[in-house]
Amino acid sequence: HMFVECLAEGRGVSLPAMAAGVGKGLGPMVGAYARIRKQFKVPIADFGGIQEALALIASDGYISVASTELMNAIVDNHEAPMVLSSIMKQNVTERGRRMVNAGMDVMGGAAISMGKDNVVGSAYMSFPIAITVEGANIMTRSFQIIGQGLMRCHPHLLEVVSALESSDKDALVKFVAGVGSMVKHALANFSRSVASGVAQVFAARSSPTSTAAKLVDHHRARLDRLCANFALAADLALLLGGRLKFEEMFMGRLADALGAVFLGYASLHHLARNAEALAPGDKGLLLVADHALLRLEKEAHEALLHAANNYPKLPGRIDLLIGSLLRTAVRPVGFLGAPDAAPADVLTKRVADLLTTLDSEYANKFLVSGVYTSDGVRRAIFDALPVCLEADALQANLRRQKRDAAPDEQALLDRAAALRDRLVQVASSERLGWLEESDPNYVRPAIKQTDDWLAAALANNAHLDSTLAAPQAEQQRQAAAAAN
Repeated sequence: HMFVECLAEGRGVSLPAMAAGVGKGLGPMVGAYARIRKQFKVPIADFGGIQEALALIASDGYISVASTELMNAIVDNHEAPMVLSSIMKQNVTERGRRMVNAGMDVMGGAAISMGKDNVVGSAYMSFPIAITVEGANIMTRSFQIIGQGLMRCHPHLLEVVSALESSDKDALVKFVAGVGSMVKHALANFSRSVASGVAQVFAARSSPTSTAAKLVDHHRARLDRLCANFALAADLALLLGGRLKFEEMFMGRLADALGAVFLGYASLHHLARNAEALAPGDKGLLLVADHALLRLEKEAHEALLHAANNYPKLPGRIDLLIGSLLRTAVRPVGFLGAPDAAPADVLTKRVADLLTTLDSEYANKFLVSGVYTSDGVRRAIFDALPVCLEADALQANLRRQKRDAAPDEQALLDRAAALRDRLVQVASSERLGWLEESDPNYVRPAIKQTDDWLAAALANNAHLDSTLAAPQAEQQRQAAAAAN
C-alpha cells in the first residue's frame, strides 16, 4: 500500500508538475520573447512556423495544467490510482519535453547560450530526468498502462480471473457469468461506437466557441465516442490472451488512446470549472481548450485506427476479422464524422497570440499567476512586452499615415528598440566552466590532448624532413665534386 501511494505521488504529481511548470512559466516567457525579437524588421511572433510552435506550447501547457490539477485533487482525496499515475507520468512529461523543445526552437541562441539570462537551458537539460525515472516512458507506455489497466479497470475481467483461481463449488457458475458479462460489455461498446459515430456525421464539424457550455457539450460527445471505441478495443485485446503482454506496440497504441481520452476529460473538466473566470467577451480560455481538445481527440482516434490496422496475428487469420470489427466501430461511416481534424490554422494563430499579446487575460490569469517573475531577465521580458506592442502599433500607424514620428512617439520607438537590443543579447564569458574560472592556468583535457597531437605531428614532420634532406645533401655534394 505504501509503495502504491509513493508511486501515485511521484509519478502522478511530482514529475508531471515539471510539465505544468513549463507550461505556466516558460510558455508566456517564450511568447513574450517572440514578440520582442525581430527578424527582417518583423516580430518573429508573426511568422507562421513560430506560431505553430507557440500554439503547441500553449495547448500542451493547458493540458498539463488541467490534468495536474485534477490528479492533485484525486491524490488529495486519499486515492492512489496506479493507471492514472502511469498516464500522467508518461503522457504529461512527454508533453513537457515537447514544450521545452519548441521553446528552444523559438528562442534560438538565447536558449543554447548558458548564463543567467537563459530561461530554457536548465529545463532542457533536466527534463530527461522526468522522462526516465520511476519507470521509463517507453516501458510505461508499451507495458504498464494497458497491462495494469485491463485488470484494474475492466468491469468484469477481475471476477473472471478470480473465478478461475477459486476452488469454490460455484466457481464455474461465476466464471460463465463473468464471461457472459464480458461479451455483453463488448457488444454494448460496439453498439455505442457505431451509434455515436453515425450521430456525429450530422453534428457540427467545427467547434462552437460562442459559449463554454456549447463547447463542453460538443467535445464531451466526441470524447464519449472515443471512450466507447477504446473500451471495445480493450475487450478485443483480451482475445490475445497471454500473448498480449508481448505485443508491446499494440499495447502502446492503446495506451496512447487511453491517455489522450483521460487528458481530454481533464481538459474538459478544467474548462467547465473555469468558464466564468475571464471577463465576458474574452475567448482566451475557450480557444486554447478547443485547440487542446482537438489535438487530443485526433491523437486518440489515430491511435485506435492504427491499432485496428495492426491487430496481432491469430491462428486462422481471425485477426483480420477482429481488426475489421474494430475499424468499423472506430469509423462506422468512413472519414465522415471522424474526430481526426487537426486545429485550423486560424485557431492556431489565435492560440499563439494568447502568449504574444495582451488581448486576452488568459496568460495572466491561468499561467503567470503563481510563477516567479520578480527579477532578472524574466521581469525584463514581461515589462518589455507592453512597450514593444505599443511601439509596433505606433509604427504600423505611421506607415499607414505616411508621416514621421513626433518627438514623444520617437522616444517610445527608441525605448522599444533599446529594450529589444538588450533582451536579444546572449551571455558570453572569457572562460568556459567553473574549473577555468577558478584556475587561470587550467587547460581542458581535450585541448591539452589536441596540443600534444599537434606537437607530435610537428616533430614527426621535422624528422621526415631531416631524413629526406640527408640524401639530397649527399647528392648535391657528389654533383659539386664531379663538376670540380
